[in-house]
Order: sequence, then C-alpha cells, then structure tokens
Amino acid sequence: AILEAQELLPVTQLASALGYTSVVAQVVGDSPSNFQSTVEINVGSSRGLRVGMPVTDGAGLIGRITKVFPDHSIVLLATDPSYAIAAQILATPEELAEVIASGATLPRIETIAVTTTSSTVPLPFDAPAPGATTTTVASTTTTTTVLEIIRETGALEGQGIGRPLVLRFTDSSSAVTSVRVGAIVDTAGGNSSLAPNGIPIGIVTRVVTETGSSNAVVEVTLNARLDRLNFVSVLLFEPNPNAVGL
Repeated sequence: AILEAQELLPVTQLASALGYTSVVAQVVGDSPSNFQSTVEINVGSSRGLRVGMPVTDGAGLIGRITKVFPDHSIVLLATDPSYAIAAQILATPEELAEVIASGATLPRIETIAVTTTSSTVPLPFDAPAPGATTTTVASTTTTTTVLEIIRETGALEGQGIGRPLVLRFTDSSSAVTSVRVGAIVDTAGGNSSLAPNGIPIGIVTRVVTETGSSNAVVEVTLNARLDRLNFVSVLLFEPNPNAVGL
C-alpha cells in the first residue's frame, strides 16, 4: 500500500498541475513489447473516458486513448509509428544568450507600465473645513522592450518501442541553430492537437540533418518509462474530432 501511494503521488500531482480534470487508472494485462505498443487500463466510458484523450504518468505524456469500453480502455503508446502529436521546444535562457551574442535579430515586444502616484496638499485658507486636505494624482508611463521567446514547433512521431521519437519542424530554417541537446519538449496545444498545451513529453537527445536535405530532425527521449507503467492519469480533454480521425 505504501509503494502504491508513492507511485500515485507524482501521477496525481502532474495531472493537477496541468489544470484539467483527470481520472487515475491502473495498467492491467500484458506490458508493451516489440510486437505490441498498446496497454490496457482498468477505467472506461463509465468514468468519462473518450477516444483521443491524452494519457500521462508522473513523468509526462505516454500516449492517447484509442478504444473505450464501459470498464476498460486501450492506450496507444507515444512510441508507436502511427502516433503523432503537435509538440514544441522553448529556447532556454542560455540559448537566448547565445543567439544574442551571435548578433542575430530577435523579435521584440514592447510593454507599457503605468505608475500612479498621489500626494496630499492643504486646501485654501477659506475652505469650509479647516484642516481638510485634498489629493492630487500624477501618472508616469514607462515603455520596456523585452525579447520574445523563441519557440520551435513541429510534429512529434513515434518510431517503435525502444526507439526515440522524432520531431520534424514546421519551419526548419532555424531549428539546427536554435535547438540544443537537453532542451525540454512538451505539447504545443492548438485546435488540431490531440492534447492541451504544456504537457511534458521528454528531452532532446540528438539533432541531425536529413540526408540530402536541409531539414532538421530532432530525436526526443520520453520522460516516461513505458516498460514500467503501473498507475496512469487520463486527462478529460476531448480533442477536435478531426485530430482524432473520427
């Protein structure tokens, strides 16, 4: 019971941090293998599960629901070649500093802050209330320029059990220079995505250029250990039917 409680804690914490209602389930049946990239969980439509909903463990995204029955469901793991999801990589402060040092021009956003100050002064001597005061208000406007976050987006696809996922960029022109090994990858969200924005997925472990092409391909290793799944959490997020393929 103590061990199960220790396993459940990070699963529920991640689901809570994402801000979506979730249902905790336990993996039952066979573990994934070279011939099977799905797992069965002991929760189904009676608890609100629907096809397409994202599934996480305590470390991050593991896949999505593909079949739902009243009391159990089938989860397609993210490593399956038929799995794909919109993902993003945000530049770290170190990467931004490196780009700035190279002399590249970065997008900038202007923000305006308004500061209001007040002071108290006496009223004229002929005022009806001796000793009364009045307040004068002055405002100061300050304009600040800040750097916009560099954000690379693309489609993350599985390559099979035991292999890293690959991220192919929407705009690959700057991907090789702006993405570094060790960068964090999470879901990009959007109307056509299978999951909401900000679910942790994994880290960049390799950046390569395709043979005969200038397109960048990034290899991503999942945070989750798919060979050790026990408790998982299903986010009750219903993606666009077009994204699910219904």
